[in-house]
Amino acid sequence: MDLYEKFVENQICFVSEFFIQDLIFIFRFKRVSALAWMCVYGHEDCIQKAQERFNRWRQEPDNVNIVPPNLRSVVYCTAVSYGGEDVWNFLWERYKAAQVASEKDKFMYALACAREPWLLTRYLNWSLTSDSGIRRQDGSYVFRSVGAKLYGRDLTFNYVRDKWDAIFKRYGKSFFAISSMLKSVTSSLNTQFELLQLKEFYAKQKNNLGTAKRAFQQSLENAEANVRWMDTNYAHIVQWLDNVK
Repeated sequence: MDLYEKFVENQICFVSEFFIQDLIFIFRFKRVSALAWMCVYGHEDCIQKAQERFNRWRQEPDNVNIVPPNLRSVVYCTAVSYGGEDVWNFLWERYKAAQVASEKDKFMYALACAREPWLLTRYLNWSLTSDSGIRRQDGSYVFRSVGAKLYGRDLTFNYVRDKWDAIFKRYGKSFFAISSMLKSVTSSLNTQFELLQLKEFYAKQKNNLGTAKRAFQQSLENAEANVRWMDTNYAHIVQWLDNVK
């Protein structure tokens, strides 16, 4: 358990309170946000309660009242993280059947919570396949969702570099899609090594970027800013977390 995990855990008194709906909204929002981080960091009580709620819903998937709306992203994500291929496939079918856009978004986000590299890679592959069930306009969201996760961050960055031609072929005509994808995949790069990788990637592709050229330049600028921030602030943040734990 690292310093940040301890800090987040201190924001929680009783995890079970998150599964009570009649909390004051602002209080509930703070607590649900903390709950999401605790499940990500492997807090046993958090994981157990999320899985219990998910399994109840899985028995009655058309009962929308089993998992409260404000908890669905946490519950779905946690279930996928610890449920393997079986849970992933179940949620994939729910995604394809969903008619409400907000629910489809929650499912897409949760599918990116898998820990298995091959599941994440398959998900990214499907976002590049026209007959997979993932709409073209949703593909960049798949990349953003996978890239934002602990187990998907490096995988997505490597995937984009390896599959750039296929990605550009499918999304290159849309500046918004390609720029949002690049931004999400590179926004957390914060080491000199990662910055070097991004620079090498840009140098290799700079004559074949089209609408993505400016997005690449923005990603480089952001990564450089991240590296400077880490050099300036990392030690201070560690010290602060150590003092408040």
